Amino acid sequence: MRFIIASVAIASLISLSACAKGDKGDKGDQGPAGLAGPAGAVGPAGPAGAPGPAGSGASFRIVSDSPKASCDAGETMASAYCAGGGAMQVDGTTGASCDGGKAVIVCAKQ
Repeated sequence: MRFIIASVAIASLISLSACAKGDKGDKGDQGPAGLAGPAGAVGPAGPAGAPGPAGSGASFRIVSDSPKASCDAGETMASAYCAGGGAMQVDGTTGASCDGGKAVIVCAKQ
């Protein structure tokens, strides 16, 4: 029995080795996209850009010389606080005063 199985196996190998290579087939369809690879190294910095256009001309002024500070005509108060503590009273959109400290305001030209 072993002899028969061995003979069949050897005969199969001999017959398969006699097969000739066939012609090349058609190209297959493209497969699905693979996963993204790791990020590359950071590249060099680019050249400096051109200067931007001139600003709108916003101008700020700080007033901080007394317990009461106010903006000039044509200005609006942008910020206010009391240096040295004390309660602050805001006077509309143009000034502020402090009880017990200096008023510090920022005036913006309109």
